[in-house]
Amino acid sequence: LGLARRNLERNGIFPSSKSGGDTTDTITTTSSSSNISSSSGGNGEVAGLQWGLMDASDYYDTADIIIGSDLTYNSGNWRVLVETLGSVLAPDGIVIYLTLGHSGFNVEGEINGFLTVVESVGELEVVKEGSEQWPFQNIKSLTRLLGDSLGREEKEVVAGTGGYKVLMLRKRSKKSFKKSR
Repeated sequence: LGLARRNLERNGIFPSSKSGGDTTDTITTTSSSSNISSSSGGNGEVAGLQWGLMDASDYYDTADIIIGSDLTYNSGNWRVLVETLGSVLAPDGIVIYLTLGHSGFNVEGEINGFLTVVESVGELEVVKEGSEQWPFQNIKSLTRLLGDSLGREEKEVVAGTGGYKVLMLRKRSKKSFKKSR
């Protein structure tokens, strides 16, 4: 949690604030009233979760931020993944998802297939970089942020294994949900 906090502060995503002589740094998210305190281990929670509506129902609308990586390699699980994300994500929450390529693997094809399922389920939508729904004032592109943070050798490895893709999802607003139906 401390490393994530420092990374968010360093990149200007969330401000750091100190109160009086207290050494506790607090990040206040713009989309939620919850605070994450790093010195005490935080009041956030990390939990393992089985995919599926029955398992996700205990966590319905509780996650402000879901960070996932390399979850879409098996297309047979895309629908249950989308249903789980939609169930667990709070109304103003976001999903940040990263997928990396590997030999014999097409990142664009995988993401496009997954996004087709996202669209068909209808509960989530992509947050386009630079749109009015984009929550980060100081970060114009998560893909660029990641690319800029890689060293030369890491960039060579990523390029040689199919690249990467970062996307953000949120719950579909009722207004846009009606439009898509």
